Formats: sequence, structure tokens, C-alpha cells
Amino acid sequence: MVLAGAGSGKTKVLTYRAFCLMQKKLADPAEIILLTFTNKAAEEMKTRVAKMSGPSGVLGTSSRRELGFAGTFHTFGARMLRHYGQLVNLPPNFVIYDTDDSESVIKGVVKDLGLDPKNNRPGMYLHLISRMKNELLTPADLAETAKDDFYKKVVSVWQEYEKVLRKAAAVDFDDLLIFTVRLLSLPAMQERIREKYKYILVDEYQDTNKAQFLITKLLAVHPTGLMEVGAAAQAIYSFRGADFRNLSLLEKEYPNLVTLRLPKNYRSTQTILDAAYSVIANNKNHPVIKLEAVKSFGEKIDMVEVIDEKEEAAYVVSVAERLSATGGSLAVLYRTNAQSRAIEEALIRRKIDYKLVGGIRFYDRAEIKDLLAYLRVI
Repeated sequence: MVLAGAGSGKTKVLTYRAFCLMQKKLADPAEIILLTFTNKAAEEMKTRVAKMSGPSGVLGTSSRRELGFAGTFHTFGARMLRHYGQLVNLPPNFVIYDTDDSESVIKGVVKDLGLDPKNNRPGMYLHLISRMKNELLTPADLAETAKDDFYKKVVSVWQEYEKVLRKAAAVDFDDLLIFTVRLLSLPAMQERIREKYKYILVDEYQDTNKAQFLITKLLAVHPTGLMEVGAAAQAIYSFRGADFRNLSLLEKEYPNLVTLRLPKNYRSTQTILDAAYSVIANNKNHPVIKLEAVKSFGEKIDMVEVIDEKEEAAYVVSVAERLSATGGSLAVLYRTNAQSRAIEEALIRRKIDYKLVGGIRFYDRAEIKDLLAYLRVI
């Protein structure tokens, strides 16, 4: 287990290990699995390993050998279930429902059960069902503990939801993990994994939920071939069922676990790291790593109090104008998409050109353009 903070080279350590395993011929590329949480991160890992290997190296075009798998837990599960899903009563041509599909099904279930749609929002049910599925619970498990009317209603909705999915030969995103756990638990699959995969490398392990923890455990039939990289302080997906305590659980699961720490940070200045550390230093729930910057201390942090979001945006833009006078590009980071509007309006008023990354400009959104079109007609 490698414990490391942000900017300390976690992904590099993981991809370099994969490369070294192949370079030293400790494993064939096809015997290595790299698991992470987003497609973007998966592509980054694959690209890094390929670059280190070179055009004609262990992953090169001449050998045409590829990694056993490099991608997300959900993609891995989908691939396994396409091949072996019939062992857990899942047809090979099953359909994967996204969130919108699932909400649509629950909306129909709510209607069929005669429940008031105003007080029984599909999104609420889907969120609760997802949380329980990630804990590997079933409607029957919830029925045993459901004491009040609300949870009894959840049981009814969940049972009908599952019936609709099975009838349509469909699974939702959470089912991909649940069915994978069931599949990998079969003795026949355990034997196949033992023969096929030797090394399991998992990035951002603090973001795993119970199902993903079990998938990792079931894949690691060669205990010395398991490597996890993570940092409890970077856990931000608890609302999706992720549990940073899985890092501690590993130590109980594997008494001979070797834990390494990466205390050096290559991204931030020491001033930023010290401020961040001071916020979480008293945390008693998990080990806190004090990072040391390779860079210098850098500028001090300014704390500014403003009245509202408009004054905040005006301040941000004034600072940007002052800094841009020295040349170069600037980035403004905000926590939620709702905050972009005030900043965009301040930039527009000051006639400053900008590009919104990873989202749509407020005035380019479909509903806003529709409204503006109505206003023009009026």
C-alpha cells in the first residue's frame, strides 16, 4: 500500500511498477490489471505505461501485447459479465441503463404503485437504492430492517425496479459491481483468475466502496501481486458510497501488508501545503501525511471577506486584471458550477475574453438561449 498526498507522484509510482514488472519479465502484460475510477484517469495510466515501454518495447506494436486490463471498475465488470455473465444468470447481450434510464424506470414504478409523484421523487429513490447496492444489500435485506412506512415504501419501489430491470435484460451502474462480485466469488472463476492475472494495481483506493473492495480482494488471488495507491485525506466520494476506511481494512485483511509513504510534493508551494495541513492536522480518523514541497515557500495566502457572490466575482476579476498585466494566462477555480455565473458576468462587464473549461457558458446553455430567444421576439 502506497500512502501519498496530492501531487506526490502516486500515479507515476503505479504505472512505473507496471512497466518494471514487464521490463524485468516478472509478468506478461496480459497478466496485469490497472484499475481506477474515471475513464480519463485510465487513459492517462495506459498512455504513461505505453510511453515508458516505447514503440517497440514490451507494450510495443511489434509484439502487439497489451495489458490484461486498464480502466474503471465498472468497465472491468462489464467486460467480465459480457463473457461470463450467464454464470450469474445474466444474458451476454444485457443492456446498461444510465442514471436517466434508471430514473425513468423508477418514475414508472412510482406511478404503478399509486404513489404521489410530488412526494416520491425518482432521484431520491435511486440515490437510496444506489447507496444500499454499493453496500451489497438487497431488497430482502432492507425488508428485514425496515420498521417505518418510508423504508417499507423504498423496499416496494426497489423490488419493482429490479423486476423491470431483469425483464428488460438490463443492469444499472451499481449492478455492474454487484454482479461482478457474485461472478468472481464462484470457485470456477477464482481458478480462472489465478491462471490469468498475477498483478492487480489500484489507483485512488480511498474512493473504493464495499463492492469495489471485494472485487479487489477477489482478484488478488496472488496476495503479493496486489498494490493500492491512495490517501485518506483525498476521499471526496462518500456520497457515492466510497469509504476511505478501506485503506485501514486492508491492513486487517493482509497482516503482511507493506506500507510505503510518499511525503514529497511536486505540485504546490510549501505555503499552500502548510495551510492545507493545518486544516486537517487534528484528524483522528486516519493518518495525515505532512507533505514537503520540492518548490520554495512561494507567496502568502490572502484571505478576503466579501458581502456576496457579485462582490466576490468583482474582486476575483480585479486580481486577474492586475496579474494579467504581467503577461501569461490565468485560471479561476470554483467549487460548484453555480458559482460560474457571477464570475462570467464580471468578466463580460470588463470585456475580458475567457474560456470555460469542463462546462458550458451560462449564456450558452440551452434553456438560457431559449429564454433569450423569447425575449428577442417579445
